[in-house]
Amino acid sequence: VGAETLLWYHSDGPVDYLLGSVQAVVVLYPMKDNGFFLKTGLGLAQYSAKDSDDKASTQALDAQVGVGYEVLVGKGMSIVPFANFMGTTGADLRFNDTVSGLSANTSLFQLGVGLTLH
Repeated sequence: VGAETLLWYHSDGPVDYLLGSVQAVVVLYPMKDNGFFLKTGLGLAQYSAKDSDDKASTQALDAQVGVGYEVLVGKGMSIVPFANFMGTTGADLRFNDTVSGLSANTSLFQLGVGLTLH
């Protein structure tokens, strides 16, 4: 049981995109002597897209599911390939801090490799 944050940023010309999340997570190791794990989490996410004149944003509950495998590579160190999916519930879309009446969902799929120090 723990907490984690996620941050994704992308700039495309004059528009900057940002997706951030804070979640409580649970990591389960279903086989005691194996590095395979399952992860799930619940939290709050915020998304925005802005340029020099306008900003569209939303804030919503989010959830994630993921899998990974810890590969021991030395005393006290593991390489950890993983895959996660994070998605949000529908939330009011704000345009320049005014509720637009539209609903927005965001999602993110991650493939990565991490390093764990034991």
